[in-house]
Amino acid sequence: MRIIKVILLIVFLIFNLAFNVFQKKDLILDKTGLSIGVVNLPENLVYLSDNNYVSNVMLGNLFEGLVNLTPDGDISSGLAERYTISSDGLEYRFYIRNDAYMSTGKQITSQDFLNFFKDILDKDKDKFYYDELKFIVGVDEYYKGEILFEHVGIESLKDNVLVIKLKQMDELFLKNLTKDKFSLRENFKYLYNYKDF
Repeated sequence: MRIIKVILLIVFLIFNLAFNVFQKKDLILDKTGLSIGVVNLPENLVYLSDNNYVSNVMLGNLFEGLVNLTPDGDISSGLAERYTISSDGLEYRFYIRNDAYMSTGKQITSQDFLNFFKDILDKDKDKFYYDELKFIVGVDEYYKGEILFEHVGIESLKDNVLVIKLKQMDELFLKNLTKDKFSLRENFKYLYNYKDF
């Protein structure tokens, strides 16, 4: 009886090795990509909570901003191929890439960013964007309805040059612009109600 058990164990091991170890496996894993499970879709693609990581990653993968943050914490180019900062730290010039296009095929210009900033300031009743933009010239007055957007310190100097003027130095200004919520978007009506479209 003992010999039969040993023979059965050996047959089992050989069978197991033959079908599990020596068989070619087709793996579906893509080690070069990032997969994120989304349990709940965001309510909209305009205002996302800062603490909703998955929604912000989703927004950041659908759209791009002026600048990006590298894993080392450095600022790198985004839709702006480069930027300059004045010696007093109050004026930022972003030079928009020539090869940047909307999904519609329209080339992205500094005017698109000007419209984007106007859109987010116009619709920011809960001050979701305020903390990062409060040092821009005229933002406080615009939130209070005291001035028109034309008097806010954001200007499209040329098709490819966006100028942002600050009223005081802000060490975190560039890092704040790397946040997913500052990714360039247009057609807020559709993005706010994207599930309906």
